[in-house]
Amino acid sequence: MSQRPLPSPPVGAGPRQRRPVAIDVREADAPVGDTPVHWRLLTAHDLADPAKARQVIDWYRRRWTIEQLFRTTDIAHRRLQHHAQAA
Repeated sequence: MSQRPLPSPPVGAGPRQRRPVAIDVREADAPVGDTPVHWRLLTAHDLADPAKARQVIDWYRRRWTIEQLFRTTDIAHRRLQHHAQAA
């Protein structure tokens, strides 16, 4: 995991704007035959120490799980609509 600060936002960009930070995350122990996960995350969260960075990574991991659930639900909903219209 590496962190790289990005350029500061323009002055007056917003009241609580923080300097964005990129986090480079790579899976160290991927199962044999699987491609290791490699995420490049952009966040404005405070990453003062590795524990906070891990917390942010966990939030993104959970969000990805939720996004996949919504994607699956949306696909299933569209299929049901298609079948209902075809009937």
